[in-house]
Amino acid sequence: MRGMQFKLFFTHRVTDIFNDNIDIHIILSNDDVYVATLFTLKNIDMLMRRDDASYFWASDMIIVPDLSHLTIRKAIQEALDDGYFENACSKIGTVKTVFDYEGWQSYSNVDKTYI
Repeated sequence: MRGMQFKLFFTHRVTDIFNDNIDIHIILSNDDVYVATLFTLKNIDMLMRRDDASYFWASDMIIVPDLSHLTIRKAIQEALDDGYFENACSKIGTVKTVFDYEGWQSYSNVDKTYI
């Protein structure tokens, strides 16, 4: 998927870009939509300590140093370029099926205010 253009849809805002996690939708220029949950290492450590857990896992998990938009965009681009994107993220539909409530029918309709 090297060179594939994409847009990001953030489901909410984070309060601490160094200790949080966020679900995102990755909208590819071919109209496919994928989901991923991004975690920081500090957040994983905090969650494991809080729950006194001996392991941690999450589906569609990508670990990043921080949750700034720049870091997230860079991580997704690297996953696309390296060929691991479809292993790290799950396809959940197309722009038309996922974002019908927004009135979006294709990649070109995706409103940049959400990115």
